[in-house]
Amino acid sequence: METGDWQKILVWASFVFFLGALLLRQESAINQDLGRHLRLGQAIVENEPPGARHRALGTNFLTYTYPDYPFVNHHWGSEVIFYFIHKFDGFRGIILFKAIILGLTFIVTVFHAASKGPTLGNPRSDLKRLTIAIALTFFSIQMMADRLTTRPEIFGYLLFSILFWILNKKDLSNWRNLPNWMLIPILMIIWVNLHISFVFGLILIYLWSFSALVKKGLAPLSGARPYQAMTIPTISTIVTILNPSGLRGALMPLSIMKDYGYTIVENMTPFFLRAFKPQPEYWIYAGLTAMTFILALLTGKLGKFAGLAILVFSIFPLMAVRHLPFFGLMAPIVLTPPIIEVLKGPAFQWKAGPYQIVTLVAGGLIFAALTNPAPLAYAKLPPVSLAADPRHDEAIKFVKQNHLQGRMWNNYDIGSFLEWSLPEQPTFVDGRPEAFPVGFFQETYIPMQESREKWNEVVKNYDIRWAFAALTDATPWFQKWRQMIQTHEGWKLVYLDKATAIYVKL
Repeated sequence: METGDWQKILVWASFVFFLGALLLRQESAINQDLGRHLRLGQAIVENEPPGARHRALGTNFLTYTYPDYPFVNHHWGSEVIFYFIHKFDGFRGIILFKAIILGLTFIVTVFHAASKGPTLGNPRSDLKRLTIAIALTFFSIQMMADRLTTRPEIFGYLLFSILFWILNKKDLSNWRNLPNWMLIPILMIIWVNLHISFVFGLILIYLWSFSALVKKGLAPLSGARPYQAMTIPTISTIVTILNPSGLRGALMPLSIMKDYGYTIVENMTPFFLRAFKPQPEYWIYAGLTAMTFILALLTGKLGKFAGLAILVFSIFPLMAVRHLPFFGLMAPIVLTPPIIEVLKGPAFQWKAGPYQIVTLVAGGLIFAALTNPAPLAYAKLPPVSLAADPRHDEAIKFVKQNHLQGRMWNNYDIGSFLEWSLPEQPTFVDGRPEAFPVGFFQETYIPMQESREKWNEVVKNYDIRWAFAALTDATPWFQKWRQMIQTHEGWKLVYLDKATAIYVKL
């Protein structure tokens, strides 16, 4: 084995160690949507009570407010996978699985960025590319720091990385490369049943097709006829109907935001959120976007398809911060070649030898892993652990030990957690705005927290007997509710800790 190969192995090993330190963390998603995903996965797999499978795929059956409201479960496949893993190995298995999926995502990204073609070539040259690719991926991970928990979209990240690699590197020039052609619609069939982010896969495919048609010099399709360039996007679009909801599921990305009656952080713009607290990931996004435009002007080495794709995907985070990861996964791949080109210029000479490069990259990754693997985007990461966040565990024990009965009211933040932790208790609301009528949030949920009279009315209408509230809720209406309920003569505080408050109706 050549010296250069050992150097690359050391750099790769350091990167994998860094990913392990970053991803093998206490699972905080149980306090967000993971509990609901596990509960729905259980209903789909076990079909208990009878009919639960059908209801889990098409209705909001976990709540008592709108149990029959139609809902397209666009991440049912992810929920089944999560449930099977949890059944086999609990939250330890969930965390390990999450780490594998996200780890593979970043490894595919670095490999794609570091390779000139389908394989790595000259070790010394590749070491430079590998160094730049890992450095850029490190900053991309900062942009994704808030999305590195167990959620269905992790499958979208991995499939996006694989699809981008196929479209950008594989030979799709003629029908003799049928395996490469067929892999793309197969990925789309899998993707549409795992998460709604499959729409970004379709956008990527159509951008590739557009590049092939407009830029005749695009290497993989040089001389290709128009019908060849349109075959892959056409087939990939058609196969998205192969999901339990059929055409409605395929069209869900076009309509899901129309049914959102409640604003959540991930759907806000970076301009709005940065007014509340420092957001380093937005500055990284701005920096990488600026670098993209500058390097495009300086070198012209972004690549026809890849350059068009990153310019388009740089727009999506401006609409909602939840789209930052897709841009982040593109940036190292698109920016590595022009950076290499700039470093070849007279103003920049790569003077460090292979040993210095290996020391710098490997040492930096190990240092970051041992201190704080995401120092820019997180002030404090969850502790290294293969368990779920226990912050609400004592409150759940209190409910079970004291046999609280009757309908429960809960706030938005805690609904999905309760659907897993207290499955016998239907919730008032959970973390799916699209699973409720728009008017529910604007006419019931928010007003009942702002007005004592409205609270009394809704409590009476639904015969609510007790309330389980997550104190992480920072909305102004919940703060008003806390003030109101503390002085309400008809309600009594029976449990309180740093994360949870429980009240019972007198």
